[in-house]
Amino acid sequence: MRTDISDALDFALELILTAPYRAGRSVINLCANGADNVGSGPRAARDRALAAGSVVNALVIGRKRQLVSYFERQVRGGPGSFVMEVSRPENLAAALLEKLLRDLIAAGPRR
Repeated sequence: MRTDISDALDFALELILTAPYRAGRSVINLCANGADNVGSGPRAARDRALAAGSVVNALVIGRKRQLVSYFERQVRGGPGSFVMEVSRPENLAAALLEKLLRDLIAAGPRR
């Protein structure tokens, strides 16, 4: 199975940059169950997203401690960013809701 995290990050950033309206905060949320195994890895794509002002969060699916660590080092970035882990598929909906709430809390109140 091929997992191209860098391409996913670049695609998300392109969507943000070409959106017809600008948001006060742009967040890329990546869900994956494996490390990038295509190309040179996700760091450069993550750095491009950060340079454009985006925040990158991740949700790791499965009990993979090493993968959580990998996402912490290689993928996550920006103010208020985080990596979450969901160990069982039946817990995915609750984890996505928690992730959404964490995103909203990190955004803070509108001024």
